[in-house]
Amino acid sequence: MNESGTNGRMNLLFVHQNLGAQGGAEANILLTATELQSRGHRVALLHASDTGRSEAEWRAIFTQSFQLPGKNKLSFVESVVEDFEPNVIYIHNLADLEIIECLLRSGVPVARMVHDHAMYCMRGYKYNYLTRTICTRPASLACVVPCLACVTRNPAAEGFPMKWSSYAAKRKEIDLNRQCERLVVYSQYSKAELIGNGFDARKIHIHVPIRCWGDKGPVSTFSDRNLILFAARSFAAKAWIFSSRH
Repeated sequence: MNESGTNGRMNLLFVHQNLGAQGGAEANILLTATELQSRGHRVALLHASDTGRSEAEWRAIFTQSFQLPGKNKLSFVESVVEDFEPNVIYIHNLADLEIIECLLRSGVPVARMVHDHAMYCMRGYKYNYLTRTICTRPASLACVVPCLACVTRNPAAEGFPMKWSSYAAKRKEIDLNRQCERLVVYSQYSKAELIGNGFDARKIHIHVPIRCWGDKGPVSTFSDRNLILFAARSFAAKAWIFSSRH
């Protein structure tokens, strides 16, 4: 990936659904951008919506933020890329496949952080809703029959509680993301899921979200073993993403 100027500093365009605090993906983005900025890199954010939470903190890091408009989104994205001149585009979660496709056509190297199963699972959580059995299949027509993952919950406050999820759209999403130069995951389990869905293993890098202290790492003051406590929402899909198999 190209570097900006002779000092090794880069322009990094983060792409995500939200600006502001929301969940784990947003925490990852803010910490990563803060660290990169502290090393002299320029960071900007292309996003779809605001969360209304901790936005001042986000705008202090992302001094350049670009919110997608309701119309002419593709030309807007093209102008952002042209004006900011990123050396790397770093996509996180974004529902709009047209925007992802536009970014992939930009000629700028694109990296993708895979936070969950939503990229390759129509339900988004890789287990059967009724039986709670973990799904071990890659995305295929079996997601439609017998899995019936094409019928998913509708999170909208109003309207019918269920909605139709398109298998063709999910195949397109997988195919588009295969074009990324690099993919970053949290564990060996997540890497194996991508490989099972046809991703190139050489492009996938595991980055466990744990800060290390020196060459030896942290040493416990109360046990012969080093213990890590991971506190998060109790949710089956997250338990598998952060599998002990990393």
